[in-house]
Formats: sequence, C-alpha cells, structure tokens
Amino acid sequence: MSYSSFFSGIFTALITPFQLNGSIDWASLHKLLSLQQQSGVDGVVVLGTTGESPTLSESECLEIIRVALEYQTDKFKIIAGSGSNCTESTKEKCSKYSRVSNCGRFLDGLMVVTPYYNKPAQEHLILHFSEIFQSLPEQKFCLYNVPGRTGVNLFPQTFASIVEQNPNVFALKEASGNINAFAEHYVALKKLGKQKDVSILSGDDSLFIPSLLNGASGLISVTSNAYPETFAEIGLAAKQCDFSKLKSLQEMTFALNTGVFTLTNPVGIKAIMHALGLCENVLRKPLFAAKDAQYDFMSQLVHVHNEK
Repeated sequence: MSYSSFFSGIFTALITPFQLNGSIDWASLHKLLSLQQQSGVDGVVVLGTTGESPTLSESECLEIIRVALEYQTDKFKIIAGSGSNCTESTKEKCSKYSRVSNCGRFLDGLMVVTPYYNKPAQEHLILHFSEIFQSLPEQKFCLYNVPGRTGVNLFPQTFASIVEQNPNVFALKEASGNINAFAEHYVALKKLGKQKDVSILSGDDSLFIPSLLNGASGLISVTSNAYPETFAEIGLAAKQCDFSKLKSLQEMTFALNTGVFTLTNPVGIKAIMHALGLCENVLRKPLFAAKDAQYDFMSQLVHVHNEK
C-alpha cells in the first residue's frame, strides 16, 4: 500500500478569533488564514466546533466563508462545517454555504457532523446523510464522526453504505478516539473499491501518525492552528513514507497534542495561540477562556515545545 498515492493532506480546524468585546476579530482572521496558507498545510476547515460555530450568527458564518475564500488556491483548500442535528436545517445551511462565492471561488467541500443529542440509529444515519448529499449532487462532502460530542458513533459499514449511495462523499473525519476504527473504515471502503477515492482523515492530532498504518490518509488538526509549519512537515514526511521522521515528529508533538485537550476544545488552543501572540484569549459563552493555573499550563506547553 502506497500512502503517498492517496494521501489527502493536513487541514487546520481553524479557530474564530474574537476581540475583547466578543465580536469577530477580522484582522486576526486574515492574519491566521495567511499564516496557514503560507505554512504548507493543505487547507483549513472553518466553522467547525474548534471555530465555535454554535455561537456564530448566520451572517457571521457567511462572512467567514467569504474571507476564507480570499486565500483559496489550487493547493490550499477551504472546507466549511455545516452540520446540525436536524436534516432540513442542515440541507438549508449546506445550500446557503455552497452558494457563497468570492471572486468566482466556491468552497472545496462541506463537512457534516453526525446528528448530536437525538442519536439516530445507524440505518437512519444513512437516510439522513443521503438526503443531504443528494440535495446538492455537485457539492463535495466530508462526514464527521465524533461520538464524544454527539453521542452517536458512525460505524464503518454505515459509512461504506453512505459512500456507496452518494458519489459526492470525498472524506470522513474520524474522531472516535479508536485507532482500530481507521483500519475498519479502510477495509469497508476497500470492499467497495473506494479506498483511493475516499479519504479517512484523523480528527485526533495525537493519533494521526499511528493512524497512517491503519489506513488514514490525512488529518484535520487543532494544534496546527498554532504550529502549522510543524504539521506541514508531518504531512510531507507522510507523503514521502519517511517513518523515521514521523516517529521523531510524533515524539516532538505528543505532549503538545495531548496537553491542549486537557481543556475543552478550543479553550486550550486559544490559550496557546494567545501565548504565542496570535489572537486574544477570548471565547463565546458557554465557553470561557483559560486563566490562572490552566493558562499557565498551556503557556508551559508552548515553552517546552519551543525548546525542542
């Protein structure tokens, strides 16, 4: 198996920077997008939970997409989170997002999470996603499986059935925390002959390098908000199948990747980025910024990582 033949890249789950008064810091958003584009990562995902999308208004979401599209190139993709726990609402949101343009540029893809809280059965997940994807047949979609946040797990055979019925599915962000899930998804896709058409992207920074051996071909990263060059280096090593380099990079980033998630995401990464001078340490309620011992711990992670 050649990882370089279907490696899909490193994408940053971009934060939404806020000013001290709680409004979006548009100047910092431009700065962060430019930093990501110039770092060598393959793109960004805006409006995910890392971007605090549940607290953003519709007009803010649409403007964030427009701003992100300013930085889109053939080598730097822009994907937007667009899921909810209501099929009709998700269809409406996906339709609106897919129509947003900037100088003739449109989104490269939409990421749709499994419905949270209402916990549909597996066969109903197939119906839910298929209705959304078939409503926009020209739009590319990435599914997002994060049972720790949604309360429902997308099983490999369920995902394979969705792929089989919907040719506009290009990826899965797998964030169940189960390293075996990558192999199970890969095997299920291989039975369909789709293992090179559909990417399995890790949604857990610390599991990405181990997940490559189990069939993953990319990463949607939180930590790369602060250190995109390092994660671009990881992506290059993966493309080159340089496992010695990957081992070294895994050791170098492990404390950072695990430490940042000792706080609810994106509390930790915003504290780290503030310590690096990249944005204000501001979140929208019901999340609150790290302070005192929590902030000191994140600052120490930065110090230790920068010493390496």
